[in-house]
This record gives sequence, structure tokens and C-alpha cells, in this order.
Amino acid sequence: MPKQIKSSHKLIFIIIFVALIAYAWYSFIFSSQKETTKQLKIEHQNSYESYQRAKLISGQLDKLLMEKDSLKALWEKLKVRVPLKEEVKDIINNIRDFSIETGIYVFKIDFASRIIYDDYQKVEYNMKLKAGYQSLRKFITEIANLQRIVSIENLKIEALNPSREIPTTLEANCKLIIYALGSDIEGL
Repeated sequence: MPKQIKSSHKLIFIIIFVALIAYAWYSFIFSSQKETTKQLKIEHQNSYESYQRAKLISGQLDKLLMEKDSLKALWEKLKVRVPLKEEVKDIINNIRDFSIETGIYVFKIDFASRIIYDDYQKVEYNMKLKAGYQSLRKFITEIANLQRIVSIENLKIEALNPSREIPTTLEANCKLIIYALGSDIEGL
């Protein structure tokens, strides 16, 4: 029996020894992998944060693209209303034609100034007109109905024959403002 106890002690000793070696081996592997695991967790966290930022930026990008499309559509509409620099002379000629068609007696238009911005400019003309009430109203209405952005500012109307109860002839002085695309209008 003592031989069996010795052999069972040896067997228990061998089992414990193998368990200790296995534990030491796995502890060594686990501790060496612990740093790698920590690095992987940090990388995963960084990747997740990058993903969240990308997702947020993607949402903003979609919003910006929609805004860009909206602005592009608005620009297309605006291009119809704002003349190109080459069209300013044609607009002035059309206004001269309106003056004849509407019965303006005296029509004078002179270049006054030009303010140049990045992509467009504001061109001002001094206008002097002599006409009857209806002709003046018709002329101003024609300018207001132009498809292009043209405006009249500082309109001053004076009766030329104030001695009459209802003056028949008026003199009007004003500024004609034209906004045009392009930074230079040659020949003005």
C-alpha cells in the first residue's frame, strides 16, 4: 500500500506540476498579449471615434450638397435677371427705344459711375427726361418691367409749366442703376 500512496502522490505531484507549468505558460502568454490587447482596444476606440466623426461630416456634407444645389438653382434664375457685361449697352439702347416709343420729348442718358465687385458691378447712369404725365409713367413702367435687374433711384420730378393748374410737361432727373455680371464693361 505504501507504494500505491507514493505513486498516487507522484501522480498528484505531476498533475500539480503540469498545472503550474500550464498556468505559468498561459500567464506569460496572457501578459504578453495584454499589451497587444490594450493597443487593439485603443485602436478600436480611435477607429470608432473616426467613424463617428466621418458619419457626422457625412451628414453635414449631404446638407452642404443640398444647399449647393439650391444655390445653383438660384444662380441659374439670377443669371436670367442679371445681365452680362456685354448686354449693358443693349439695355441702354432698349431704354432709349422705350423713350421714343413712350413719347418722351427730351431724353439724355450719361454714364455716371461704376463700382466693381468680385464677380459683378453696379453701373450708374444719370438720366434726364421731359415728357407728359402719361408718357413718363409709361416709360418708368417699361423700365420696371424689364427682365433684367435695372432700377431707378433718386427720381425727382418737376413741373416745367407750373403756372397752369395741371402742368402738361414734366422734367425728371434720376439715376439708372444696372447690375451686371463681370468685372469690366469696356467702352463705357
